[in-house]
This record gives sequence, C-alpha cells and structure tokens, in this order.
Amino acid sequence: MSADFSEDDHLTKSRRKQLANELSLDRAKYIFGDARPPVTVWEQQFDYFDEDLQLIARTPLEEIDRDDLWYYHHDLAYVTLQPELFRYLFSLCLWDWHLTLRDNVSCSHGDSEFHYGIVMGKVFETMVTPDELKQVCAFFRDSMLERLNQERQLSNLSLQAICRVLAWIHRFNSLGLINPYMDELWRKWWDVSSPGHAIAAIQYISNLMYFDDENPILTLPGIKIPQTRPYLSGTDSYCHAGWLPENVEFVRKHVTFDYVQTTLENAIERLQSTEDASAAREIIQAFPDRVELVKSRVRELPGHPRRAGMCRRVDGLTNKTSCRCATGMQSCPGHPRPRWSPAFRLLPCLCECSRDEEKDERQQAKSLYSNRLNHRSLSLSIVKIVAASIFSQSISTPRPGPLGA
Repeated sequence: MSADFSEDDHLTKSRRKQLANELSLDRAKYIFGDARPPVTVWEQQFDYFDEDLQLIARTPLEEIDRDDLWYYHHDLAYVTLQPELFRYLFSLCLWDWHLTLRDNVSCSHGDSEFHYGIVMGKVFETMVTPDELKQVCAFFRDSMLERLNQERQLSNLSLQAICRVLAWIHRFNSLGLINPYMDELWRKWWDVSSPGHAIAAIQYISNLMYFDDENPILTLPGIKIPQTRPYLSGTDSYCHAGWLPENVEFVRKHVTFDYVQTTLENAIERLQSTEDASAAREIIQAFPDRVELVKSRVRELPGHPRRAGMCRRVDGLTNKTSCRCATGMQSCPGHPRPRWSPAFRLLPCLCECSRDEEKDERQQAKSLYSNRLNHRSLSLSIVKIVAASIFSQSISTPRPGPLGA
C-alpha cells in the first residue's frame, strides 16, 4: 500500500513514508494538508441545521460523532460547499468510509449516503485537485485491499459470514461509481498475493459461475439470504448512476474469460497449503461445466456497472423485459425488442435511460434546494415583519408607572 504526498508539506520524509503505508485518520487529514477548522462557516446546511454544522466545524475531528456526518453527506450532494470546511471535514468522511467498510455496513447515516453525495454533487470534479484525487483513490484502494485480505474462510460459511461477503462485494461495486482508478485495485487484488485476496477472488468469480441462489459458497440449504440486490451489480449506495466510463472500459478490455480463469487457477494454487484447499479444488473442478455461463457473464459484465440499481428486470416465466424508463412490459426506447440473456436473470440497461434518470434526479435535487432557500428567505422576511410590528407596538403603548398609575 502506498500513496504520494507532496514534498512541500510540513511532514518529514520518514513520516510521509509511514503515512503512505498505513490506514489512519492522519493519512486522510494529510491528503488535504492537515486542514484546520475554518474561522467562519458560511455554508448553508441543506436541512437548515446551520448551527449544528458550525458546531461540527469547531469540533476536533477525533471527537466528532460520525453519525453527525448526516449533515455533511447531504451538503456534499446538494449545496454550494465551502472549500475550507470541505478540506477539514472530508478527511473524516474518508475515515468513516474505511470504518464502515471494515464493519461491513453501508457508508450512510440516517437518510444520507457518501457515494450518493459524491456523485450528485460532482465533488471530485469541483472540490479536489488531480493530485488529491489520486491520493483519495489510493486511500480507497488500500482500504479495500485490507478488507479483502480479512477473508479467511471459503466453505461452511455461516449466514453472518455470507452477509459479510456480500457487504464487501456491494461496497466494491459502490466504489466504481466514484473512483476512476478501479483498474489499480482490481489488478492488485487479482494478483492474489495473499490467502485473503485469493479467497475473495474465488468468492467473486463464483458469482460468475453460478446464479445468486445457486452459488454453493454463498447459499445455505433452506435459508434465504437477506439480500435483495444482485451480487455482481448491487451496491450499498443510494446512487442510481453507473460506474465511471474509465472503469467500464477497463472491465470491457481486461476482465476477460482468460483473466478470470487464470486468476481462479492462481487463487487455487495460493490456497494449496491452507484449510480451504479442498473447497478451492471443488470450485476449480466445477469450472469446466460452467465455462459457457462464465463466458456469457464476462461478456455482459461491462454493462452491469453502468446501472448499479439495475434498470431492466426480466420475467423468468414470460421472458419479457420491463424498464423503469418505459411503460408496462415494453423494452427501453434504445431496445425495440425485449432481450433475454441466459447468463443473467437481471439484465443491465445498456441504453441511456440510466443517464437520463441521473440528470433528472440531479435537476430535481437542485430545484428542491432552490425551493428550500426561497422558503427560508420568505420565512425570515415574515419573521422580520412580525418582529418589527411587535417592536413598534411596544414603543407606542404607554407603560404604567411604578405604582400602576
């Protein structure tokens, strides 16, 4: 794990090297120059909690209750961000992303969500420099690699363990929405340099070999897994956008059938001297019978991340395709005829309806914020008028003397 820190900061060379190889709040802080709390806060909190936002801004990062990031996640998505406040609080957002990944929960607080805020507010396009973005993405990469390295068991997983696996898969999918350097993460992971990375690679590849309810690694006899999102395309984000174009292009060009097969073989070899060796051999023995399905799913995999929420749903009985951007059981405008794929029971929408929905959602959010500001201005005007009226009445009304005369 490594990250680059500029030579003109106040860190010593040895401390920079140390931070580049650790996952800590300090590393997140130094990405933004260990920014200090802003002297004044002019940013208007989306839900009118300006005083709460100002209180958070005055609090040392280590003492902030991470549930209070609810205020700032909404601001990331909807309001004009104050640069000084962003550089101070965003390092805590990064640290919260790491801790929620470690704890196998989504990076959300209340009805706010980190990835949604980044995408809707175009945060990485407007608030960070290219060098800062690279360091932020290196933080994401190292955090995810550490989480993948925690995988220790391939067979006989409990229900809780299966849910933990699905948690990191969905977070991995969420990361592709905001991190333009997913290729670095994917390559380092599929180098299978550790048993944990090998087990995680097999878990992911098994989802290419089996349908969600048939995967022997991630199913329990007679028990329904409490997940409603498809394993390979579901996310832990509220965001409806798909993966960034550069990530989709990487998957299209490099995540081929040969790459999948080679990685699986390397992962099996990595686990030869571990307790999971026999379970790994069962997977590789089943692979020849699943080749056609794997090839089909690999071909369609680049389309999956484009619409993480899955725009099109296939009725397995009638083979009809429904789409949120069309009426009834008709196909998308970009697809005159419904299309059935034997590889995926849930198909990605390959037309532009997902992008149109994203634009509509962004526009609705801006309109909502504008209406809230207008409502706030009107409310303040009414308060001022009422206060002025009360004040004028109090002046014109004669006050009684000390004896009530």
